[in-house]
Amino acid sequence: MLLSVLAFTSYLNRRRWFDLLIAGLAAGAGWLTKSPALFLIPIVASLSLIFIFRELLGSKGVLPFLRKSWQAVWPVLLWFFIGAALFVALWPAMWKTPDEGLEAIFTKAETYAKEGHRAPIFFNGEVIESGQMGIEYFNFYPLTYLWRSTPVELLGLLFACLAGITRWKPLKQKSVRITLWGLLLTVGVFTLGMTLGAKKFDRYLLPIYAPLDIIAGIGWVAFADWLHVRLKNRVTSRLVLLLPALILAGAVLVQAAGSLNTFPYYFSYYNPLMGGSQKAPQVMQIGWGEGLDEAARYLNTKESAAELHVISWYSPGSFSYFFKGDSRYLGFEKKPDSYRESFFSSDYAAIYIHQWQRQMPDWMLEFLSNRTPEHTVWINGIEYVRLYRIR
Repeated sequence: MLLSVLAFTSYLNRRRWFDLLIAGLAAGAGWLTKSPALFLIPIVASLSLIFIFRELLGSKGVLPFLRKSWQAVWPVLLWFFIGAALFVALWPAMWKTPDEGLEAIFTKAETYAKEGHRAPIFFNGEVIESGQMGIEYFNFYPLTYLWRSTPVELLGLLFACLAGITRWKPLKQKSVRITLWGLLLTVGVFTLGMTLGAKKFDRYLLPIYAPLDIIAGIGWVAFADWLHVRLKNRVTSRLVLLLPALILAGAVLVQAAGSLNTFPYYFSYYNPLMGGSQKAPQVMQIGWGEGLDEAARYLNTKESAAELHVISWYSPGSFSYFFKGDSRYLGFEKKPDSYRESFFSSDYAAIYIHQWQRQMPDWMLEFLSNRTPEHTVWINGIEYVRLYRIR
C-alpha cells in the first residue's frame, strides 16, 4: 500500500509514466495479498482530486472545468487498470471463475467486519464479548497506536504539525506537501475503515505505522532545519553547522535504544508516556505467543521432558516449536469436554497472559485459582506465562 501511494504522489509531482506504472503494480500486489488494500482506491482517488482542487475551483466555463476534471480522473483510471491487470494475471481463479473469486473476497471481508471475534477481547480494562466491538469503540485504534508508538515518533509528528502550519522547510515545497497529503490520507482512510468493522486487533492497524514514521521523520528534519536557521545567525560556533545532523542522529539513537531494551521480544514494548509495561496489562490485550518459548525451554531441562504432556493456548506454533514432549492445544469453547479431558490428563498447563485477562476458559482458571504456578515467565516487566503442574 505504502509503495503505491508514494509512487502515485511521485507521479503527481513529476508526471513520470514510470511512477504511475510502479503505483499500479504495487496496488495490484496489495490486492493479491490482503483485501484491506482495497482502501487504496479511495486514497488514490482523493489524492488526485486534492492535487488539482485549486485548478478546478479556478476553472471558468464548462469546458475548462471538464478538461481539468479529466486530468484528475484519467491517471486514477490508468492506475486502477494496471493494478487490476496484475491482479488478474497472477490469480488463476480470475481466469476461470472471476465472479466466484471476487465474491469470496468481498463476502469474507464483510463477514469479518460484521461478526467480529469468536472469543472475547480485553480492551481498556474490560472484557468485551464477541461481535460487540462496533463503531462505538472508535477509540480502539487511536489508543492502541499511542500504546505502540514511541516518544520519538510522537514528537516527530508534533514537529510535522508545526511545520505544516508555519511552512518550515521542507514543507515549503509543493512536492513534499503532496507526499504528506498522500501519507495522511492513507492513515485516515485506513484507520476509519478498520474502525467500522466489528473485528478489531491492534495488528490490523500495522499499514499506518510506516506512513506515520515517514511523517515523523519529515517533522524531525523540519525541526532540525528550523533550529539551525534560528541559531546560525546568533551563534558563531562551528557546532551549529553540525546541529541538524546531531539532532537527527540523536533521535535515531534514542529510538534504537528503546528497541534494544526489549530485544528479542519487541512486542513487549509499550509507550512509556502511556504508562509503559507496568500499566499496559491493565488496558491492552497482551501477547502474541512470546514467552511460551521460555516456558518450553524450562520444561526441556527436566529429565523426562520428551515424555511430558503439556497443554497451552499457542500449542501449534510458539510452544510446540520449542518443546521436546507432547504439545496439546487448549481452546476456549463454552462446553469444551474434549479440552477438559486433555487438560486433566496433561502433566503441565502453560497459561498465557491474555487468558487470565479475558477470563477464558473460565472453568480452567477457576480450577487453578488456588494453585501456585511452578514457574512463571516475565518479559520487560510483564508476566506472560504461568506454568502449572497438573498431574
